[in-house]
Amino acid sequence: MEKRCLVKVYFSPLLFQNNFLQNFLSIPLPKGGNKCLGILAVAWLKLLLNLSFGEYGQQIIVKMNGSLDQLAEMTKYKHKSNPYMVLLILHNICFSSANKAKILANDKIIAVLSACLESDSPVAQRIGASALWALLHNYQKAKVTLKNPSIKRRIDETYASVKKTVLQNQESQQDVYHLKCLENLVQLLSS
Repeated sequence: MEKRCLVKVYFSPLLFQNNFLQNFLSIPLPKGGNKCLGILAVAWLKLLLNLSFGEYGQQIIVKMNGSLDQLAEMTKYKHKSNPYMVLLILHNICFSSANKAKILANDKIIAVLSACLESDSPVAQRIGASALWALLHNYQKAKVTLKNPSIKRRIDETYASVKKTVLQNQESQQDVYHLKCLENLVQLLSS
């Protein structure tokens, strides 16, 4: 814990002030049929994921011009050991009030998060639902973007499906949280 505090206090400002993180934007992404991220890209994602756990790190990520577009692009590629790393970074930055306007203004990020709701992966669905709920929580301007008929339909359909699944099966804590995220999204978008 003490080491994390030291890293946050001393190294986070250095990362931003030295423009070190700008190198993230020049990571070569796979071309052609190769859909797996390289070692360098994965290392960058691990760094950004760790930064995204704190509000200061979340703001650093969002302040980098082009970072949201780069992250949205990286969701198209696979990573074997943690396929949800990019989604988790996006999820984390959605919780900062200072970032919500920039995230909502980025159509690619909203498309990625709303597409998660239709994913075959329950983990991706939960990450997407939680991120969208975080954007909507205490931010009325988010309603305009999230009331888009396509997004609203995805939310409503996913909510009905998850509710049916939870009622039929013995639910886990993750399923209950997923349902709660969707219930809150439906309720907030209906008001």
